Amino acid sequence: MIEKSFYHQTENTNRSEISTYIYDYNSWEFNSLHFHKNYEILLMLEGECDCTVGGKHYRITPGEAIFILPFQVHAFFVRPGSAVRCVTFSDLLMLTLAKILDKKRIVDPVFHPSKEILDFFLNGILENFGRRSGHNINIPTQKRMRLKGYLYTLGAELLDQVELTDADNTDITAMEIVEYISDHFQSDISLHNVAEAKGYNYQYLSRVFNRTFGIHFKTMVNQYRTNHALQLLRDTELPLSEIAFESGFGSIRSFDHVFRESLGRSPKDFRREKL
Repeated sequence: MIEKSFYHQTENTNRSEISTYIYDYNSWEFNSLHFHKNYEILLMLEGECDCTVGGKHYRITPGEAIFILPFQVHAFFVRPGSAVRCVTFSDLLMLTLAKILDKKRIVDPVFHPSKEILDFFLNGILENFGRRSGHNINIPTQKRMRLKGYLYTLGAELLDQVELTDADNTDITAMEIVEYISDHFQSDISLHNVAEAKGYNYQYLSRVFNRTFGIHFKTMVNQYRTNHALQLLRDTELPLSEIAFESGFGSIRSFDHVFRESLGRSPKDFRREKL
């Protein structure tokens, strides 16, 4: 039901303050296991939604919500005839709650907001962002203040209902690896570089990475590079050779191979299709 592919949703790590959609369909993007730095809340509107969060499986129904922490691997599948409101947002919009949740894990991320608070939150999001909103980078002051109110009100419900535990050392280490990749993917990097920069034993770091993400380090680095190249292909007219090197690929051949492997077509074909 939930696809086994895996990727880092970089737009919800590097740029977006908030994005929100009502999903009543499925696509590879949220069917696939993925992670990002922003927090995420899924609120069931009708029907059922199957969620995988941190390797555990949940099913949410109307009136229920599920809360996803930064860099927590997750995916969701909207069952036919169902609809779910997804809100993904930066820690800057709820610094107090983010401080409480820092270096924590939620034992069971499913919670049940009261009807009054659920309606307050859902109606406020709909009024200010509509049914579907792109990635908002700079939110106007008044809208930001209202949004913080919605998020803190729902966050208080979360804290009233869930049990928090300390994140273990492997969770924290995995986050450090991802942050290093995010900052250095345009360079020629390896897990040895991360170990040296962060002061970890390489063998320990390798075990943590493989157990947490289940993919090769190079695969994740190439995901970052491919996502960056996609942005440049969409938004610029730079030559393919320049895009390749700007994205961290060592050669045009490597760029073409990884791009085809990830997206099923060449960078040249992708650019031609968007025209």
